[in-house]
Amino acid sequence: MSALVVSSIALPFAATPATAQQSGTPGAEANGTDIVVRQNGQCYPISAFGNGSRSIEDFYGYRNPSMEPSGWYRAYGELQGLLREDTSQVLLYNGSEGLSLVFVHDGVSNTSGSGGTVVMNVSGLPAEGNWSVQDDDYRGQDDVFEVGGSRAHVEWVWNEGNRSDGAAFVGLGRENREEITVDPAFNEQSPRYPFEKWEGSPESNEIDSWVARSANGTSYELAMDESITITRGPCDGEAPSAALTASTTALTPGAEVTLNASGSTDNDAISAYRWDLDSDGTIETETNDSTLATTYDSSGAYDPRVTVVDRANNTANASVSLQVEAETTTTTSTTTTATATSEDTATGTDSSDTDRTTETAAPTSGSGSGEDGGDAGGSGVSGGVDAAIERASALADRASGELNGMERGNLIGLAVLGVALVAIGLVVLRR
Repeated sequence: MSALVVSSIALPFAATPATAQQSGTPGAEANGTDIVVRQNGQCYPISAFGNGSRSIEDFYGYRNPSMEPSGWYRAYGELQGLLREDTSQVLLYNGSEGLSLVFVHDGVSNTSGSGGTVVMNVSGLPAEGNWSVQDDDYRGQDDVFEVGGSRAHVEWVWNEGNRSDGAAFVGLGRENREEITVDPAFNEQSPRYPFEKWEGSPESNEIDSWVARSANGTSYELAMDESITITRGPCDGEAPSAALTASTTALTPGAEVTLNASGSTDNDAISAYRWDLDSDGTIETETNDSTLATTYDSSGAYDPRVTVVDRANNTANASVSLQVEAETTTTTSTTTTATATSEDTATGTDSSDTDRTTETAAPTSGSGSGEDGGDAGGSGVSGGVDAAIERASALADRASGELNGMERGNLIGLAVLGVALVAIGLVVLRR
């Protein structure tokens, strides 16, 4: 048995429509619906049998020997006129309880080798619907119906003797109906193949074709090894036009940006927007709204993409480029050059200063009078001045050496002080 497929994504295999067939018994009415059958990229519009006046139970008319009226494990209602030998059919019926999905397998034959087996996994069924007809339905039946909720697993098996098989689910056509997927397993793909009650070879008890049948007289040949999707139409091959903008293209980490695909258009209607926020091929979310607010936590370049989907499942893509960068903080540095001024003032006397001896040249007494005395006095003054100058110079040099490394302004002050001392010395000597 093939795996259960819950998907409406088209596959590359192409099915071709069969020739138009007799739509049913005389008086059968076709009702247009917006429901279509999709398989392998093909889309088939299906109109429903019935006019809403009769129930699906009456349309199918299932009977078995234990029922009144009794019959032989098959359809006896209007559906009887639609049976086909070695063919499995899917169709719609518009009844008094709403729209029904109908499956029916094989025709009516007494010939040897007219049995068969089909297994179907159905998903996406409306929760409010129900399987109003189960063919077969009797104690000890060979068929298996595991139904409930949105899923069903049904195993049909029948042998010759004017028998067919099938079922009907009522409850389609309501608003917000999900896509219904049918995954079949015919013949040797069925776990019931071969059936021990068959007569003839297993190969003679096989279904040869699977069709989707419309009340307008058209039957569409389906691939027997692929699933089908039953959903709202219309069948539309024109893709939408996608457009995407952003509220800002330059943002910081954690800041919100709104992606806007409202500029997208379609010739019918857009049904969904699928969002790939980091352009890695993975759809993060799907919405019915054309806008989406999101954030990006890390710096970098992003190209979010939207896939626009119309009601016929046609798609188109659009993207927009975003740059996410952390805020840059600008720091202004001001450098101030400070001039240090020494404010230290000596309040003590260095020990070297206390040892200093001030030498005073005593005038030399002369024995003569007048010139000799004058020369002697002049010579004494001159010698004293020279000694004072030398002493002041020595003091200045010593001060310069001891104060080496002090600020230039202080040194200048000391120099001025030295000159002043020299001047004072001269004055003292002249006295």
